[in-house]
Amino acid sequence: MAQETSPYVVRPSDLALVQAAWERAKVGTPQVVRIVSPPLDGASAALADTFLREVGGGSDDVLRWRIPVSDQDNGINWLMRAFGALVAEAASDVLLRGKVEMILNGALPTETKRVQDWFTGFVDTLKDAKPDKATGQIQLRITQDNPLIALIELARAISRKLPLVIDMPGAATAPSVLPAQFIRTLLNEIGDGHRVLVLLHDEPAGPARDATVTMAWQELLDDDGQGWTAVPLAAWGAEETAAHLASRGLEGDAAGLARVAEGRPAVLSNLADVLSARGQLAEVPADLTLADIAPMAVDEDELDVPDAPSADGQPRHATAADADRVAFVAALLGHAFPSGLIAEIGGFDRDSIDDLLDAMGDLFVEDRRDESMNTWIYRFAQPSFRDSVLARFSTESDDNVARNVALFLERFLAPRGVGFVQRAARIFADHGAPGRASRLRALALSMDSADVWGLSWEAMRYFDEVTWTDAMKRTVGTSLLDHLVQSGDPRVADRVHGEITAWATEAEATDLQAWLLLNGSKLDLRRQDLYRARDRANDALTLFTQLEDTTRQAETHLHLASIALADSRDDDAIAAADKALEVSAVTAEGADQPTVPPQIAAQAFMVRGVVARRKNDLDAAVENFEQANTVAGQTGQAATALDAGLNLGEALLGTGNTARAREVLGRMFNAARQINAPARERTAADLLARIEASNKNLDGALQLAQRALQISQGQKMQAAIPFDLHRLGSLLLAKNQPKEALPLFQQAASFVEGRSEHPLAREVWYAGGIAAARAGDASTAQTWLDRALPLLEKAGDARRYVASADQLAAVHVAGGRQGDALPLLEKAVAMAQKAGLKDERRALSKRLDQLKA
Repeated sequence: MAQETSPYVVRPSDLALVQAAWERAKVGTPQVVRIVSPPLDGASAALADTFLREVGGGSDDVLRWRIPVSDQDNGINWLMRAFGALVAEAASDVLLRGKVEMILNGALPTETKRVQDWFTGFVDTLKDAKPDKATGQIQLRITQDNPLIALIELARAISRKLPLVIDMPGAATAPSVLPAQFIRTLLNEIGDGHRVLVLLHDEPAGPARDATVTMAWQELLDDDGQGWTAVPLAAWGAEETAAHLASRGLEGDAAGLARVAEGRPAVLSNLADVLSARGQLAEVPADLTLADIAPMAVDEDELDVPDAPSADGQPRHATAADADRVAFVAALLGHAFPSGLIAEIGGFDRDSIDDLLDAMGDLFVEDRRDESMNTWIYRFAQPSFRDSVLARFSTESDDNVARNVALFLERFLAPRGVGFVQRAARIFADHGAPGRASRLRALALSMDSADVWGLSWEAMRYFDEVTWTDAMKRTVGTSLLDHLVQSGDPRVADRVHGEITAWATEAEATDLQAWLLLNGSKLDLRRQDLYRARDRANDALTLFTQLEDTTRQAETHLHLASIALADSRDDDAIAAADKALEVSAVTAEGADQPTVPPQIAAQAFMVRGVVARRKNDLDAAVENFEQANTVAGQTGQAATALDAGLNLGEALLGTGNTARAREVLGRMFNAARQINAPARERTAADLLARIEASNKNLDGALQLAQRALQISQGQKMQAAIPFDLHRLGSLLLAKNQPKEALPLFQQAASFVEGRSEHPLAREVWYAGGIAAARAGDASTAQTWLDRALPLLEKAGDARRYVASADQLAAVHVAGGRQGDALPLLEKAVAMAQKAGLKDERRALSKRLDQLKA
């Protein structure tokens, strides 16, 4: 009955191909169906939806596992979606859940301990998967022991006994190797007897498709796709359109509607409603095109246009003349979009853009306020309106506009997250720049989390019978090693480095061997093994020179500069940075001067800035760090721009330019949060806390110090934690809250206990002792101040020595130990006199006289 009333959304002949594959899968011959349709036309999803409704759900005879994937989902997001979808479907019906539990429990005796743990953990999750009555959500527990392998093992076991349909819309463009790796491995692990049907979604071949589909997915199609069932979905004509209208109880000009919608089912369905409301569905005007559908009128009465244009350098006011361009940029950004982003791209005043979008009320609808972005979110009033706007602007000039929008996203917003990278890539691909799209596709893949590469690497070793391509081995191995070299466990990095080196040597991959030498040198530098670091870097340089890879040569010279800096050989560092600039400089045809790749230039400026700061030439340091920040910021080098900005802020502090330092560090703090760079965010928060404290803004400083501590503890930054504890305690002490400060000093003390050489030791014993005394903890105060005094004396810190002695003497007096207080005060008086601390000397002398009286 449900089928009789459902709208017509798929051709019966297309559905029959999927149904035939399903019949083969149900009897134990695994099947893959590749549905091919243009992106965003809805036909592929409609076919999968129709088929899945037919095979049922909440039933004990089939498990439907749909894993919706966005082109913004990284590997971890994909794993969560995959696990969540499997649990939700298996737990959706009591009989189905019982059958899955029985299958997994029955398989336990033949599995290894590790697989048994995965199966029992999944069964426990199903038992606890009770939907929340208010939200419908379920509690999800994902195994911490490689969920990728666990998913494959679960699918393998379930499909032995229960027909399994896996639907993965969007996986082809998801910026991760995991979806393709999952399908490839599963198909290798199952065979006759396993009842599996996999639905994959793709788009027709062409430059845009080739530039956006991940290489791992393309390899999967090339290597395994020959035996799959292909279902290419053609555009709808009058016959399909008439059937769709009839299924919805509508009558109209089917041929005209199909022509205007360009045969795209999703556009056609919405367009039928739009034309029906306009009274044009019965007889679609012969000259009407998709480009004519969007209402572009502007109610100029809603615009408040100033009489004079904006001053130079100020955002300009959006007017009715800008409506076409604003609508096109909005369509490029998606069905829903932030108005503030349109203002940034076009250089418009934000309020004027909101006014213009409101004045185009037939085209746009104000959706909601996004406080995180400080902007309103608008959307197209009808989905087909966006398609109409895109169709309206299709000239070469419009393609140039689109590419400029993509450039803006790439340069300024890509560091905020993979979503902006993917959006820019798609715009480039659709508007004649597939090369740039491919480069961004690779960038999006490289932004996947370090954990994902570890999961993928282990899965390749666990399923060693799968024929992994050299490209897959290289991508996964080098990505994992790159993360490990930067911030991972050096012992794990060494092990992975050794495994990849063995494979690279066997494959005679000279370029990879050189890269491995360079990264091995970076590991040596982390260990402060400078001799080995220098040797391996020079060996890498030799190979890169043989390969005539000037970019890698320059990168290696810059690494040698880092080694020289660590070895306090500043002149060698400058020479290496200069060499990097020299070997990477290229003179383009027709150009007068050579240019240097921006990543090389930015790093060279960083080296010069560090050397200048060491020589206490802070003006030169500021200049070089500012150059590095500018070059990196303008070319999408988020990490380098952040590092340069943090160094710039610290150098500005050294010059006494606190106001500008505060402005620079504030930007770096926000940028670090946007691109999820916790270590850099912590550094910015710490420096800003110092500035706010110096400006007597203790509340502001306290908030920043709390954030710094939260990050250092969350990221297990053991070296930073005691410093952050000390700063937070000191701020609370300055706010006259010694009882709240003391526990923080006690935590910091655990890091310096027995380590008098620790740079924070005298700070903790001094400030903690003062806090303990003020909090009334005389025992702790006496112990800590006793430890602080010799360290302060050794450091020549007379002012705090005098303060510590005075406070400790007061503790002794309060405890009836005047005899212990006298020598402390006598020595403090002498030290105050020697240091020229006149006021302190007078106060101490007065207390000393009172004790002696």
